[in-house]
Amino acid sequence: MNYSIADIKLILKALKQDDIWGSSHIYDIKKRLKEHLLHKGGHRCCYCLKSFFGEFSYVIDIEHILPKRKYRSCIFDIVNLSLSCKRCNMKIKRDDVSFLNVDLLRLYGGDKLKYFRSHFYNIVHPNLDDINSHISMVNIDVDFNRLVKYKILNESRKGKYTYEYFKLKEFEIDSFDSAQGLSVSTPNCELSARIKNILLESGV
Repeated sequence: MNYSIADIKLILKALKQDDIWGSSHIYDIKKRLKEHLLHKGGHRCCYCLKSFFGEFSYVIDIEHILPKRKYRSCIFDIVNLSLSCKRCNMKIKRDDVSFLNVDLLRLYGGDKLKYFRSHFYNIVHPNLDDINSHISMVNIDVDFNRLVKYKILNESRKGKYTYEYFKLKEFEIDSFDSAQGLSVSTPNCELSARIKNILLESGV
């Protein structure tokens, strides 16, 4: 998404206010941003990979990877924006910057143009990294059984850091195990066992 001249004029007005992101001047811009980011991000949280399909807009946050309260000059930079669920944004990350390689950032003396480099971030950056090279999520629902599992890809350091930072283990569910206690003749159990075997073969 590119900002129009009209957008830039409204952004400049918002930048003069204390609550920049809450400014009424940018209401329509934020709405368009969210639509753009939904399509760009594949309708999923940029951190936990939760699906946004069927979700109401208010449960989806426009995420500032560099927090807007600490990096006000980066508030409208597209490379600093993505979409996240409220758990990842408001419960875990908030204004925290411990995921940054602060020592490297200091070397650049606050040069904003150099903030957006992958090696400054210990987490998988939604716009600077290919998340599919670092971490994946399997989510399968069959009747009342559910499996949610994350896998760190290629022994990725960033994938591991992201998994731990966003406490993704809390999301992992395996109710297929309990289904194995059912009669073998139960269709649900047979399907569960087949799915489990497929996952084991794929290394998940």
